[in-house]
Amino acid sequence: MDHPNSYEDCSVEDDAAQLAENGSRIVEIEANLRALQAHQQHLLAENVKLRSNIAAKQVHNAPMRTLIPELCNLIFAFAIEGWISARSFIKVNSSGVKDLIPYLPRIETLILRVHQSALSILFPRGSVTQMSNLKCLCIQHHGYILDEYDLGQTAAPNLRVLRLSDPTPFFNMLSSSLANLKILHLERIEYWEYPRKVPALLSSCTALEEILIAFPRNLYLASPETVTLPSVSRLSLDWRFACNPIPIFSCIRTPQLRHLSLTSNNFLNVFSHEGISSIQDLVQSAPDLAALTLVGFNLALCDFSPIFYHAPALEELSLLNCHGVGRLLSDLCPPDWARPSTWPCPSLGRLRLAGVHDNDLRPLIDFVEGRMETSGVRIEKSAHFLKELVLDSRIQDFATQGRLLILRGLSIIAPSVKVIGPLDNLDDLVSKRGHVQSALPTVVFPLSNAATTTSSTAPPLFNQAAFAANLCPSAMALLSDRQRDDLHKSMLDYLFVNNHIEAFTALKQSAGIDYTPDPNARYTGLLEKKWTSVIRLQKKIMELENRNAQLQEELSLSPAKRAAAQTDWLPRAPAAHVLTGHRAPLTRVAFHPQYSILASASEDATVKIWDWETGEFERTLKGHTKPVNDLDFDHKGHLLVTCSSDLFIKIWDSQNEWKNTKTFPGHEHAVSSVRFMPGDQLIISASRDRTIRLFDVASTHQIRTLSGHSEWVRCAIPSSDGKFVASCSKDQTVRLWDPLTGEMKSELRGHENDVLVVAFAPIAAYTAIRELAGIPNTDRTKRHGLFLASGARDKTIKIWDTQTGQMIRNLAGHDNWVRALAFHPSGKYLLSSSDDKTIRVWELATGRCVKTVEAHSHFVATLAWGRQPAGGSSGDKKVNGTDSAEVSDPEKVVNVVATGSVDQTIKIWLP
Repeated sequence: MDHPNSYEDCSVEDDAAQLAENGSRIVEIEANLRALQAHQQHLLAENVKLRSNIAAKQVHNAPMRTLIPELCNLIFAFAIEGWISARSFIKVNSSGVKDLIPYLPRIETLILRVHQSALSILFPRGSVTQMSNLKCLCIQHHGYILDEYDLGQTAAPNLRVLRLSDPTPFFNMLSSSLANLKILHLERIEYWEYPRKVPALLSSCTALEEILIAFPRNLYLASPETVTLPSVSRLSLDWRFACNPIPIFSCIRTPQLRHLSLTSNNFLNVFSHEGISSIQDLVQSAPDLAALTLVGFNLALCDFSPIFYHAPALEELSLLNCHGVGRLLSDLCPPDWARPSTWPCPSLGRLRLAGVHDNDLRPLIDFVEGRMETSGVRIEKSAHFLKELVLDSRIQDFATQGRLLILRGLSIIAPSVKVIGPLDNLDDLVSKRGHVQSALPTVVFPLSNAATTTSSTAPPLFNQAAFAANLCPSAMALLSDRQRDDLHKSMLDYLFVNNHIEAFTALKQSAGIDYTPDPNARYTGLLEKKWTSVIRLQKKIMELENRNAQLQEELSLSPAKRAAAQTDWLPRAPAAHVLTGHRAPLTRVAFHPQYSILASASEDATVKIWDWETGEFERTLKGHTKPVNDLDFDHKGHLLVTCSSDLFIKIWDSQNEWKNTKTFPGHEHAVSSVRFMPGDQLIISASRDRTIRLFDVASTHQIRTLSGHSEWVRCAIPSSDGKFVASCSKDQTVRLWDPLTGEMKSELRGHENDVLVVAFAPIAAYTAIRELAGIPNTDRTKRHGLFLASGARDKTIKIWDTQTGQMIRNLAGHDNWVRALAFHPSGKYLLSSSDDKTIRVWELATGRCVKTVEAHSHFVATLAWGRQPAGGSSGDKKVNGTDSAEVSDPEKVVNVVATGSVDQTIKIWLP
């Protein structure tokens, strides 16, 4: 064959070259083909998006019957995502909704925000809707579904994600589709229609891995059975409304739980002991719990510390916008002697905080220091040290002392613990000398030894030396140029005269002074003269201080002339006077508001009058035939009211030889308590006949009866403004009343035995109580009766918020019944007496017992704090541990405490 292009006419080399060329062209064509295919796919995707956008923009313009088929065809023809949103079904008619029904079996993600009537059309009663491709279902409906069987069932075996606002009406509808559900979100809504069905719904979801529940207002479950969720690893519980989530906690058990989040939007919400125990049971059922988040809790009102002793695997703790963080961290701070394996949550390695307050900083630093790795503490297999601290706070969020504290603390912590957040770099703060100078004037910044013992290889958090230099102005800035020059030259003269040549030369070069020794210069010998002058002045100061102390001691000899420096005085042993004379146990003591007079009541049916300043007995008032249980002076001290087990109340006139001028009948059993109402026009009494009664002083007529207690009413006291009355009873309750209407405002429950005494907190104590509760002290309300204290036979004292009815703190420490309470005039302390024979002093800001006084040899039945104006000036302040508005002039306050005991003695405690 003779053909010019025939392969037979070409040599082998030519064929090989042609083959290589063809191979190269094939590779190039294939690359171009792939690029064209990729470009084709990109254009197709763009077309899909454009057509979907066009269809979506026509939602509000096109008729629903026309739009739905078009939109569904676009979705399924091009297989974009397989989702459909029925947002526009809220106001459509039934015929428009029916057009969606044919497409339900093909939908993968369905989002419905519709009226309940649309749901009845999509899922008609008695039917079974096949949705085999459905993986995600979100329903937010409005309107009530009165019967859960109004909706038909759905068959969605591949359902993985379910988000509902109210799950309870859909239990029947989804009952056959929950077996493979992985994620369940019950979003925030105010009310559930059938809340008792929630446990049954949860128990049907056996494959759940993640649960989020936002509780409604009407959460109530009647003794739900325990629901075990074997696969749940993440659980979030959120109650933003005033509800009781205890039933949920008590019924859920999650053995595989790894992440637990608890959110409360009401920081005044107080968990009872039962609530804490329920959360503890939930945590205890999850031995592998690794992360716990608490959001919005008031940790000062609730003792959450027991929970952490049941979380050995906890690695991360987040406390976000919680109040009272310091209290929890103090409870979790390990003691110095404890081994790491014995710490609560010994595996904790990461702590995250947001919304930290100034009073939380010290417990925070102590906690981190106690948890961080230091030399001398051996790591154990079951324990880990804190490695990471996340602080979502800024330095500007803290007050002056708080800034110093956090800066010092972080300088110690940073070498061992990684600090993350706005406080992790403070170089900018150091450079802004003017801003820091104005906020922190002339404060010496202490450098802790702990900072020097840490690893030198770790980068410092900030330049501490530079910060101290910028923070503290130089002492030289206080001297003028001439004074500075004289000081330098006098120092050089002293060094030269004493032959310290090296120091002389170094100082001269450093100061840059042209100095020539001159025996006649004014600075010659100046340093020695100043030094001897300082010593002479110091000696003079010491002499004057000693003389001042002698004069102060002479001035303090009269109790009526006590200085204002003793505003924080607390009683201490021994007692100044021991008054004897009663022949039976004491029941009550009360101070006269103007004079140094003390009245005492006893079971010997008498009232005795004493001069507490001298300890002398004055007279005995007889008139009652049975034990006198209580007494009280009016605000001027003109009248004394007493009550007795003989069913009578009597008034005695102190200006008329203490004569019995009025007698009030009315009670049907022993009268246990009596008080003058503010204004002294009325008296209020409590009795064993279960009633509280108001009497008019002038006419002795009964004005009103307050009924509600089911047992003996032990005590009833008015607030300082007379707008409220607090009572306590053998029925273990404290109740708040409106004396004008007789209406019961609130009932406070929490004691486990008879409540014996109540006392309203004075306004001076509000700041400390708010700090105790972890409430920001931004509320400057001066309304009377916001807080009160109660003591009971359960050996405890409880502080209450009368506005919310919540218990702020339980004070435990007495070993027997608590019989009497009195607030300190400064508002910083609460005093209590008990059948354990002691007086205890409680610091209100922390809730701790700071002092215990062994007072009597028998039960201490009564306690009163006497506060009176010096010199007998007219006083309109209450005494005897009741409520005064504010201490306007502390120099006119006399510190004296009186106690009465079953040992038949009265003791007077003076500074």
